[in-house]
Amino acid sequence: MAIILRKSHDIKTKIHAFITYRTSRYSVYHICLKYHISKASLMRWKKVYDCTIESLMDKSRRPHTPHPNSHTTEEIEKIKNLVRRNPKIGLTELYTKLRQTMLEVKKNITKKDNVNITNGDKGEMCSPLNMETGNFKGTKI
Repeated sequence: MAIILRKSHDIKTKIHAFITYRTSRYSVYHICLKYHISKASLMRWKKVYDCTIESLMDKSRRPHTPHPNSHTTEEIEKIKNLVRRNPKIGLTELYTKLRQTMLEVKKNITKKDNVNITNGDKGEMCSPLNMETGNFKGTKI
């Protein structure tokens, strides 16, 4: 089984094929045979061509934005440090340790943000926001 690699056509081939197509001397079938291109490629070049060489040049296929699930730089640094400190660590153990450290970070963040207020003389803990009215508990409107 042969591996088919995606081969980009030379810019000269693109220009000559398109000019030959424009002159209408040959059929699309004969142009495709002569330049070893597909009909879809010829039609795509026709749609993009605006009389400049740059319009037929290959464009980058690299995405402009990172993937939403990609690691942050902080996470990548933690992974590199953990692998550096434990060179013989397995993938499962690495995943478990990273998950534990991330859960600890989340707990620390929520502890800092969560403010507990005692409910008057009773001394019981309650959340600061009353979900029914949307007001803080103990405040009068």
